[in-house]
Amino acid sequence: MLCAVVFALVATTTYKSQVVIEDTPHFLDREIVKSSDAPEEDEEFLFDTINGWLTVGVADTVVLNKLGKPDSIVYEGFMEFSGYFYTEWIYDGIVLDMESDTAGAPSSVFSIIVTSGNRYKTSRGVKVGDTKDRVYDRYKDILNEELTDNDRVFLGSIYGGTEFWCPNGKLKWIHIGSFAE
Repeated sequence: MLCAVVFALVATTTYKSQVVIEDTPHFLDREIVKSSDAPEEDEEFLFDTINGWLTVGVADTVVLNKLGKPDSIVYEGFMEFSGYFYTEWIYDGIVLDMESDTAGAPSSVFSIIVTSGNRYKTSRGVKVGDTKDRVYDRYKDILNEELTDNDRVFLGSIYGGTEFWCPNGKLKWIHIGSFAE
């Protein structure tokens, strides 16, 4: 996955646009999005929200309205494991994996990776560059203790959740989505 992100960041197909993110308030008691499609025996899917609106399942039209055209788009193609078509939308500081039923059809956010910037904050006010202690403190009431370790704080499960990658005690990136194929 990390290799795909690195490859995507170097991609050359470019659609330049100005990215405008509105400054939204963040509330500590804001509810994390939970999947209603998860079987009861599975751990809950805990998809956090970025800037009060961006999370798994958001339609491409909403993303385009809020963020503008991506700096680049990488076509991933059809993935047999899921039965969906994927593209990767790359903006300054954020990468969105988009999925659709057929090639060229309307798509929605499948996965989010926040890599930099103060303009992208989670529902509990966490941003890339914060300390692991801050991340842990903000999410200690809902974290998955089995998947949380020295380098990461984890919400939900590998089938749907939020991962805060914190090597050396600093938040390097936030991944919201599925971690298993």
